[in-house]
Amino acid sequence: MKCSLHVNFSPEAILEKRGLGASNRAQLRLAQSARARMDKYVPFDTGYLKNSAKISQDGRQIAYSAPYAGAQYYGDWHHDDPNRGKFWDRRMLAGEKSALISDVKAVTGGR
Repeated sequence: MKCSLHVNFSPEAILEKRGLGASNRAQLRLAQSARARMDKYVPFDTGYLKNSAKISQDGRQIAYSAPYAGAQYYGDWHHDDPNRGKFWDRRMLAGEKSALISDVKAVTGGR
């Protein structure tokens, strides 16, 4: 017995539906979530450094434009809040990785 099957699908449409296509929704959501979650780890005095964060258009980079951002990121400065300090992206990821994954899953339809 002969059986034929024709499968007609568009990988591009599937990727787009999941936010992984040209719209880049999943990447942008990850960057937005990471930026928001990093706020409580960024050194804080007046809020200028924390508020200087900008996400690139493609969502692949979060840049802090305060003139002293590099010194705060790499330096050994004392901060009253032990959560705040250098390498704030790594601090955030260590504490909130599962929450970031959940945020991306919400966009992509993952489980």
